[in-house]
Amino acid sequence: MLWTYAVMASAYIRNRCFNDRLGKTPYEALTGIKPNLNNMHVFGAVCYAYVQGSKKLEPRSKEGIFVGYDKNSPAYLVYYPESTKVERVRCVKFFDSTEFDNENRQIDEEIVSLPRSTSYGEQQTGADENIEPAIPPVEGEVSRVRYPTRTHNKPAYLSEYVVESITDSSANVAIDYCYRMNDIPACYLQAVNSPDSARWKKAMDEEFDSLVSNETFTLTMVPPNREIVGGKWVYTIKSGPNDEETYKARYVAKGYSQVPGVDYHETFAPTARMSSIRVLMQHAVQNDMIVHQMDVKAAYLNAPIDCDIFVEQPKGYEKVKGNGKKLVCKLNKSLYGLKQSGRNWNATLHNYLVKEGFMQSQADPCVYHKFVDGDASKKLRRNMATYGRIDEYDESEEWTQYVERMDHYFEANDIEDKDKKRSIFLSVIGAKTYKLLRGLIRPEVPNKLSYEELSEAIKNHYVPKPSVIVQRYKFNTRVRRNDESISTFMAELRALSEHCEFGSALDEMLRDRLVCGVNEDRIQRRLLAEPTLDLKRALEIAHGMETAAKDVRDLKGEMPNKHSMNKLHGGRHSDEYKECYRCGGKHDHTKCRFKTEKCHQCEGFKRETTKAREKLSGEKGRDSEMNKVEQHQSDEELAYNLFSFKDKEKTPPYREKMTVNGIDINMEIDTGASFSVINEKTLQEISRGKGNLVLKQTEISLRTYTGEKISPKGITEVVVEYNNQVSRLPLLVLKGNGPNLIGRNWLENICLNWTSIKRLAKPNLEEVLNKYDDLFTDELGKLNGVTAKIYVDPSTKPIFCKARSVPYTMKPKIEKELERLERQETIETVQYSDWATPVVPIMKLDGSVRLCGDYKRTVNKVSRLDAYPLPKIEEVHNKLAGGKTFTELDLSHAYEQMVLDDASKDVVTINTHRGLYRYNRLPYGVSSAPGIFQRTMESLLNGIPYTGILLDNILISGPTDEEHLQNLEEVMKRLSEAGLRLKKSKCRFMQPTLECLGYRIDETGIYPVEAKVKAVQEVPTPTNVTELKAYLGLLNFYGKFLPNLSTELEPLYQLLRKNQRWKWNTEQIRAFERSKTLLQSATVLVHYDPNKKLTVSCDASPYGVGA
Repeated sequence: MLWTYAVMASAYIRNRCFNDRLGKTPYEALTGIKPNLNNMHVFGAVCYAYVQGSKKLEPRSKEGIFVGYDKNSPAYLVYYPESTKVERVRCVKFFDSTEFDNENRQIDEEIVSLPRSTSYGEQQTGADENIEPAIPPVEGEVSRVRYPTRTHNKPAYLSEYVVESITDSSANVAIDYCYRMNDIPACYLQAVNSPDSARWKKAMDEEFDSLVSNETFTLTMVPPNREIVGGKWVYTIKSGPNDEETYKARYVAKGYSQVPGVDYHETFAPTARMSSIRVLMQHAVQNDMIVHQMDVKAAYLNAPIDCDIFVEQPKGYEKVKGNGKKLVCKLNKSLYGLKQSGRNWNATLHNYLVKEGFMQSQADPCVYHKFVDGDASKKLRRNMATYGRIDEYDESEEWTQYVERMDHYFEANDIEDKDKKRSIFLSVIGAKTYKLLRGLIRPEVPNKLSYEELSEAIKNHYVPKPSVIVQRYKFNTRVRRNDESISTFMAELRALSEHCEFGSALDEMLRDRLVCGVNEDRIQRRLLAEPTLDLKRALEIAHGMETAAKDVRDLKGEMPNKHSMNKLHGGRHSDEYKECYRCGGKHDHTKCRFKTEKCHQCEGFKRETTKAREKLSGEKGRDSEMNKVEQHQSDEELAYNLFSFKDKEKTPPYREKMTVNGIDINMEIDTGASFSVINEKTLQEISRGKGNLVLKQTEISLRTYTGEKISPKGITEVVVEYNNQVSRLPLLVLKGNGPNLIGRNWLENICLNWTSIKRLAKPNLEEVLNKYDDLFTDELGKLNGVTAKIYVDPSTKPIFCKARSVPYTMKPKIEKELERLERQETIETVQYSDWATPVVPIMKLDGSVRLCGDYKRTVNKVSRLDAYPLPKIEEVHNKLAGGKTFTELDLSHAYEQMVLDDASKDVVTINTHRGLYRYNRLPYGVSSAPGIFQRTMESLLNGIPYTGILLDNILISGPTDEEHLQNLEEVMKRLSEAGLRLKKSKCRFMQPTLECLGYRIDETGIYPVEAKVKAVQEVPTPTNVTELKAYLGLLNFYGKFLPNLSTELEPLYQLLRKNQRWKWNTEQIRAFERSKTLLQSATVLVHYDPNKKLTVSCDASPYGVGA
């Protein structure tokens, strides 16, 4: 069986042996290059080939027999008797003096002479090197090589091989050429020079005639500024039904040279699914139908083309213009090899089939059907699934809903057979769900259970049966919300009743919950007045009263108002209370909020407060219309809520979200304020949205309800959007961090939806965390809609590195981490990869390891760096300035939550002691990973105030607990919608003091961390430059806390200078001991406030300059 390789090895060796008549080797005579003889070895010798990827206790090599040389690479051919296979191997150890001992194999050593062909052809340049030039004749005499007269019959396994003598014109020598008779030519020259050149020429003539008869192209001149697409002949031998061979030739375009947007636009074309073909064949077999197979001859040549494409003329059939200029083919129809040929042919065939009355299947776009009368067509109509489509199961969808859609799919397509239902179900649920199902039903196998049993097994996993008691509690405590319609309320009640097991009493329970939870006295009284009330009647009454109330509001043109409000213009208060002697208001004087206030005009208390105000303001009686305070022509306006009173406000304010210049702002509704106002910080946020706002000076001055005068910073005009209402309105800007108010000047122009405005509850951290508890699950998050791409030039040569040895004690931890990554589908095993990077295990504080690829040796060398800048720690701290409490969120396995695009997965393959693994998520160690992740997180959380982001650390704050919670909730909302996950054990919420990013931070400022200060103080005396650099780096981290640091450390810096000898003298000892005490007296760095006065102090010494 090794005769084939023996012949090829013999030809290889003979071509490299010195020839006396040539004066050189035949190989050198043919190529002009001297052969390399270092790789010569004895044919049939024992050898040992290196086994790649072998484990520690496994053999590193495999015994085999050397049987030749690979002609396309510097590898050897090694035969393995155990597997009877021949493989190409590069790393081989040879024992040329040792023969392989195989008692069970008898290898015939008789040399077989191959019969020579009588046909001769011209050899092309660059022919196969397994040829040997014959000895040229000596001048003056005709000399031929003498061959033995004895011939041997050719063995059957060499029937495909012949030896032919041809003449190479460049070397003027005769060459023995050993080749297979049925080898398919790789190019035109091989075809015309092969023994079957006549048959190949006939095949090319047929193809060219087909191109001409179909008017596939038109010969034209080469157009200017256009790239010509190359072309080539492709050959094959097809076997017919009677094993007769047909020689085929086809001229194809080199589509890889096409220019996008010029030579093609769209390329996608659907292909038939194998499952569809199996269904059709199964149907034909079951119904004893006849199947016809048709092959469209030169199919692509029948499709028109949508672009001007110019292709080279077929080789061997070139024509030139009369003046000798070159012509090219301008295509009129598609040609094989073009990127859009498949799409064009698919469109042509589709139009033809539709014209003939065929219908395209909705299940597979490559299946068409046309029904005619007959039982078989009826069965086909019943069996073919043409309505709807079921995709793989996605865990974001409820399993019960997925099963319901599956049942509708079966019903729509008349699928009743139980086995067929099961097969379709198992085929469409997807690989991940199928793997889960197999684990759930073990030791059973899926094809032994019914569709219902299989779906029930998955349901019990995803939707475990809930507690009836808990479900009934949720049902009986459900109350209709203020902004909720009757229909929505009933839909929610029906959903809650699904697992309550009410049975026949369901309608009664729904009726009772509707009456008790309707949350509107008018409807509730009407329902209770009905003597015999069932669910249907209750819904009719509730819907009718709801619709009537809406119609009345529409007729009156009023906004819905659940709470009565006193009018602002001249309205008098109710007479329920007598006039208060302190302020003149209509309430009990014991509940007056001014009873402990000091008058700002006369310094009096209690009773004198009102008298003083009346005296100074000129008001004579307590019955004056106190609400008429908005004098638009005056330079003083009322903004009473700008300052708090001494006693804490028990009633929280009403707020509404307004869109101001495209930025959403939460504002407090204040009907007592004449003007709408915002603070300076809000002004900065709006300015970032649509450029800086122009502030104009104003003569308007504001007074609080207690008489304090406030001068606005300025006035501007903004575009206000609310519920499809757009107005351009004036807005005052006040200094400080006071609340943003919606005053009466905005309320006159914008109609608020009072039914949707809710009183803000007291901030509750627990409610926010419970609302977004999905962020703290153990499963790995997946960032929605965003993929990471690592840009590597496709022409870059891949880099493959071997796996590094791992300490025995580290192996279990590394293997555990690999199993976790594989279980979460962060990585997947691969057998082969052109790229491979060794891993570096990094120990974490909890004892586990983090696997990072040493990508600086591989992909980081050749990839384009994503240079998105990371913020400085000072920038992150500045965003928290003004905050009272602080929250830190930490993303769980941050990079792994970001999916890699398919083109980037191969280049980040890692090589471990357990083999190759390819990353599906963004790995640690890639140079572009920080920039990619930082850009993504900043884009995701953009616009949230008091929020700083540094990679996987998110810091949140706010001037009050209420605003802090609002910011926190907005961050958690966006993270939840994006599909990310947090590590709760590393998150800290609303802390007055927080240690993060190497600093301790509170509302006053930032401080050094005590642990790091202690580490500096306990550093031993350095003994070399490396230890000194480490100490200075630790100290310089807090350099901004330490004035004149350069001067203090100058004796130590002297030792770091080039060519400076290490001398630890008294001067260095003093500087070292003194520097260790600097942090003990370090001052606090207050948060940067752009509104405060900034003083720059500069200083310089012989050793440093600072400011």
